[in-house]
Amino acid sequence: MIGFWIVLIPLLPLIAFVANGLFGRQLKRAGGWLAVGCMGGSALIGTVLFLGAVTNILTLPIEVRLWEWMVVGDLSVSFSFYVDQLTCFMLFYVTFVSSLVFLYSMGYMEGDPGFNRFFAYLGLFDFSMLILVLGESLPVVFVGWEGVGLCSYLLIGYYMSLPGAPDAGKKAFIMNRIGDFGFLVAMFMLFAAVGTLSIPEVVEHARVTGLDEEGASPLLKYGGAYVTILTLMFFLGCTGKSAQIPLFTWLPDAMAGPTPVSALIHAATMVTAGVYLVVRLAALFALAPTTMLVIAVIAALTAFIAGSIALTQRDIKKVLAYSTVSQLGFMFLACGVGAFVAGIFHVFTHSFFKACLFLGAGSVIHAAHHEQNMFKLGGLRKAMPVTAITFFIACLAIAGFPLLSGFFSKDEILWKTFSNGHFVLWTIGIGTALMTAVYSFRVYFLTFCGECRIEDKHAREHVHESPWTMTGPLLILAIGAAIAGIMNLPKVGSITQMLDPVVASAHEIIKHNSEHHAIHNGWLEIGLMLISTLIAVWGIFLARRLFLKHWPEAPTELGRKLGLAYKLSYNRWWWDDIYRVFVGGLFGLVAKLSTLFDRWVIDGILHTIAGVSRLGSFIVRATQNGQVQAYALMFLLGVNLVVWLVLWYG
Repeated sequence: MIGFWIVLIPLLPLIAFVANGLFGRQLKRAGGWLAVGCMGGSALIGTVLFLGAVTNILTLPIEVRLWEWMVVGDLSVSFSFYVDQLTCFMLFYVTFVSSLVFLYSMGYMEGDPGFNRFFAYLGLFDFSMLILVLGESLPVVFVGWEGVGLCSYLLIGYYMSLPGAPDAGKKAFIMNRIGDFGFLVAMFMLFAAVGTLSIPEVVEHARVTGLDEEGASPLLKYGGAYVTILTLMFFLGCTGKSAQIPLFTWLPDAMAGPTPVSALIHAATMVTAGVYLVVRLAALFALAPTTMLVIAVIAALTAFIAGSIALTQRDIKKVLAYSTVSQLGFMFLACGVGAFVAGIFHVFTHSFFKACLFLGAGSVIHAAHHEQNMFKLGGLRKAMPVTAITFFIACLAIAGFPLLSGFFSKDEILWKTFSNGHFVLWTIGIGTALMTAVYSFRVYFLTFCGECRIEDKHAREHVHESPWTMTGPLLILAIGAAIAGIMNLPKVGSITQMLDPVVASAHEIIKHNSEHHAIHNGWLEIGLMLISTLIAVWGIFLARRLFLKHWPEAPTELGRKLGLAYKLSYNRWWWDDIYRVFVGGLFGLVAKLSTLFDRWVIDGILHTIAGVSRLGSFIVRATQNGQVQAYALMFLLGVNLVVWLVLWYG
């Protein structure tokens, strides 16, 4: 019976997709409510499973085998779902946050001519994400992995007539395909090593390998470098899906889609898939210390660079987009230092405050007649009190203000980084935490405080609070942003204890193979916690001083004082320019090589074949001249040749 309810979780959003895709014109607005109801049903089931996992009422893991999917040689893959503690955790927050985004979309997309098409895409998006989370084997996960990539393309380019939107969708699709190449290579390498792509079996192979003193386990038969390359290929896939260096520039451009899409991509689906994959295969990654270090370094650099870019951007959604890239860096940093639970817990808390921030930004854009430049907003706190207070709470949470959700998860990551001996990475993390507090409250002060700077007089006079379908989800998400962190407190409902069985093998391998022992000092942890708290408070006051008390002189003054550093941030470290030069040069080189190849190889082969054909036809024509005497002569020469060969070899 439990299998039926598990299957129903992804099936309900699929029903919403089919209904709105095929019968949208007939359903009209009812199609949106159908999608909200379907997603709410999935959220209800996901919540029950999560509570069952937390309280240990549910006996886990549960496998639901649907059908035999692929049988090719030694490869046998069934389309199966696998539900353990991590799956229940992901199902809960993905479905819960998604259902709120669906409800919010009812107000935000009202009157849009593609209303039902939008909800069809949303349903397919969540269906794909849930398949990714539920997949028992890597090929099933890859189906969901590709599905969210497709839906991101469709939703980012939703406004097809908007300049830049179709290109942004294509950019996201192509950059994700680069990462997906790594995922596919890793799957081929993994199957060659262990003969299976079932995730539980792969984790068991990794556990045995990591604790095998003889080194006779299948994963080591090709050598340790093989496992390192394999895991790096998986991480390449994660850099595309979860926007890490060098494949992160697609995510800020994804803001071309409707704001609810941004919230869905950044908070509940898509970008969290990479972190989920690393945690799901934690035991495999634990076998490759080099890969773990690469992940940690790239994550720290991504967090820092994206955070620095967010400091100077003027588009409210772009700031939040670079913020997501930076926060994803924190999540991967945790995974890279072996704190897998801390990483996935930050995914959880981030889903609440980032969804609240994006939907709050959407509420502002909706009220300000689609104005997204923060320099042209301001003073909206009185006209939009619910949006303002929920946005403020979410800003406190992402800044790491004490006792709010972001404080618990981010502080845990920084502590694990420090205690595992990565002091340089901890320093980068602390610097990024300061920037997080500054850029988040920069958004709040420029948008909601001071004087209203909306240029359109009519729009300025008619700014109003959003309808309940939009403010309701904001209030719920703000509550989550405030209290979600307590779910990892030992005596409240420890997520760490719940997820321990999933990552126990990885921790065992790291402990067995590592010469470094983590620091365990309660006073030191409290001291570092105080430092991160002071950093958060300092960042808030710094933002207030710069962007509230000294506005509007602050940007000009900062640009003058910081010089190159300000230009570096404002121009997004010229990443897109570098890509344009690189890709343009690469295409030019490929064009020249293809021209030379076509001229000297293809044309050369064709000309050679044509020349041989002409020579052959000339010889044949010479012998077929219609004269009997010539035919007799050829016959006589042929007979003589045969007789000569017989005498020679006989």
